[in-house]
Amino acid sequence: MLRPSARLPHFAILLGLAWAVAAAQLLLVHWAQTGATLLDTDDAMRLVQLRAFLAGRGWCDLHEPRLQPPHGYDSHWSRLVDAGLAGLLLLLRQVTEPAAAERLMRALWPLLWLLPTVAGMAAVAWRLAGREAATVALILAVLAVPGYQQFTPGRVDHHNVQIALAVLTVAATVWADRRLWCGWAAGALTGL
Repeated sequence: MLRPSARLPHFAILLGLAWAVAAAQLLLVHWAQTGATLLDTDDAMRLVQLRAFLAGRGWCDLHEPRLQPPHGYDSHWSRLVDAGLAGLLLLLRQVTEPAAAERLMRALWPLLWLLPTVAGMAAVAWRLAGREAATVALILAVLAVPGYQQFTPGRVDHHNVQIALAVLTVAATVWADRRLWCGWAAGALTGL
């Protein structure tokens, strides 16, 4: 006689499937707008900052002279997000021309951050109420796609990264009494 959990698919498969369905829905609904416009001024400013970084502006130079002339504006945003965006963009430039690579980067970036967000949410549900609750959380994650404003293709500002890190911090915290490394992970995620 098999245990009930032995007949269930591995949870990583369920997680991947839930993320893929949610990401596909978001891409289908929002792909066209990634070629026409940026979603808001934060996304536009992040793209300006990224382009300047790729053009040779230093890691610590976050000054934008085109804002508030003649003094300019010193951004408080982290270059860590720029580094991730730049890495993805440079990778995509290896397989397509620069304009298409930038559009793909803007479409894929938020979807990549949706995966750890959904995983963290499922981890919290699992810790509080077991595998069945985590499975229900994955189903709800697929059904909640209209509420994923910060994860829609085109969102390249820092909000999706912050949400993902916050959810992962909560997940690591609730597991810290069971797994020693989770306490360390919660601290590292908070610092990041």
